[in-house]
Amino acid sequence: GVDLFLSKPVDREALLRELRRMTLQSGTRRLLIVDDNDVFRDILRELLHQPWLDIEEARNGKEALAALAANLPDALILDLLMPDIGGAEILRQLRANPATEDLPVMIYTSKVLSEKERAHLESWRVRIVRKEDVSTRLSAQPFLDWLTSVGLSPAHAGIDLHG
Repeated sequence: GVDLFLSKPVDREALLRELRRMTLQSGTRRLLIVDDNDVFRDILRELLHQPWLDIEEARNGKEALAALAANLPDALILDLLMPDIGGAEILRQLRANPATEDLPVMIYTSKVLSEKERAHLESWRVRIVRKEDVSTRLSAQPFLDWLTSVGLSPAHAGIDLHG
C-alpha cells in the first residue's frame, strides 16, 4: 500500500512536490498572475497558454488578496512593484499564513534587486525572474521549468500531451 518512498534526510522541496502530485484532484492547475501592467499580464498569458493551466489574473495587490482568499491557486506569479499593495507585502502575508506558507511563488519583476533584497526574497522560497529577461526572449521556459520544479507540470497534472 505504499505510494511514495523518500530517503532521509528528506528534501523539503522534494517532499512538497510529491505531496502536491499525490493530492492532485484535477488535470488542470490554477495559476494566478498578479501584475498592474496590462502588457506584462498579456505577455505571460500568451506565453503560458497551456491546456493544463487555468490562468487567472489580478491587476493589483488588493485584487490579488481577494483572489487568494476566494480560491487558492496552485501557484502564483507576482509582480513586486504595484501602486496599492506591493508584491513583497503580499508575499509576507502568504508566508505568515499556515494555509499559504508553502504556495509556490515566482517573483516577476522589473525592479533591479540588491543582493540583500534578493536574499530576503529567496529566504521566502521564491523563484525570481526579471521581466526584461522574458520580454527580450519571449520564452515561456523559465516559467514552465519553475512549474515543473514545484510539481505542477503536465505530467504531474495527469495530462498526456501526446494524445
